[in-house]
Amino acid sequence: DSIPFLKEREEIVSSKYIGDKYITLTLRDNGYSPTRNSSQTDIDEFTKFASEINSIPVIIPDDVNKLSEYSFSDNVLIYEKARISMSHRILIYSMSNMNIFPPSGPFYVSLFLKNTKSLMYNIGVNWEDDEPLAARRVYGYDLGDQPYLNLNGRLIWHALNPRFTAKDLMKVFNSLD
Repeated sequence: DSIPFLKEREEIVSSKYIGDKYITLTLRDNGYSPTRNSSQTDIDEFTKFASEINSIPVIIPDDVNKLSEYSFSDNVLIYEKARISMSHRILIYSMSNMNIFPPSGPFYVSLFLKNTKSLMYNIGVNWEDDEPLAARRVYGYDLGDQPYLNLNGRLIWHALNPRFTAKDLMKVFNSLD
C-alpha cells in the first residue's frame, strides 16, 4: 500500500520548487458561506509577502475551474495535484515555510504537521451576533483568542483585522517558531 505514496513523494520531491524556499496559500471557492472565500486581495498580499521573505508563492486551488477568476503574477506556482491528492497536499504543506488558509479543513492538516507554520485568516467573518457564544460553548475560545499557538498556528480574526496585508503575514511569520 505504501508504494503509490512513495511514488507520489518522489514526484513531489523532484519537482522544481521543493528544493527552494516556498510558502502556500490554499484557496477557498466554496458555495457554502461564500464570505469565507479567498479574494484577489488575499492572493496579492500573499504574493507580496512571499517576495518579502524571498520565497516562491505556491497556490493550492479549491476549484480549478475558478482559477481563471483570479489574476496571478508570473512567479506564482499553482499546484493542482494537491487539490486531488491528499498525500501531495500533506507533503507540500510539510515542506513549506508557512501555510496560509481561509476558514477550511486543510488548516488542521497543516497544524498537525511537524515543523510547519500555519495561519487561518478570516475567522468569524460570517458570525451572527450569537455565534461567538456558540464558539465559546463548542470550541472553548472567544474572539481574538489564539488556541493553536502550541501547534505553531495562529488565527487572524475578521472582526479585529478584516483583510490581512503582507505586513500582517510578516508579523505572524516572525511570531511562530
